[in-house]
Amino acid sequence: MIVTIVPQEAVDFMWPQCIESLTPAVQTADKMLGIQDVYLGIKMGYYGLWVVMEEEEVIASFTTRFLDFPKRKGMAMDFMGGTRMKEWLPKVDKVLMDYALENGCSHFEAYGRRAWGKWLGELGWEPDHICYKKELKDG
Repeated sequence: MIVTIVPQEAVDFMWPQCIESLTPAVQTADKMLGIQDVYLGIKMGYYGLWVVMEEEEVIASFTTRFLDFPKRKGMAMDFMGGTRMKEWLPKVDKVLMDYALENGCSHFEAYGRRAWGKWLGELGWEPDHICYKKELKDG
């Protein structure tokens, strides 16, 4: 199994293989953005596109982005999806932490459903805060 960031020049080639796994995760961002917005964000360099591959098959994909704060730099994973997570999540965790450290990050954040807590907790992650949301109008 290989975990790698997709070079910008290969995004168009890899994107069709990532849509299926990323779409359910993007749909959790209810009403804020869609899969096409994520694609455009990747093309503009806002998100990094990552894949987990076994031989020539993409079995998972996810996006990351850098976080620049006045006192520290971090990295975030916004959208992740795929199959056989138990097999690749520990390797993804290691690769991402190394990548974040190599890029001067002091912390890593991940956003997702509450169920992620079980998997991430086994890798040393801890919940930091809960986001509450209230719709102000239909739209």
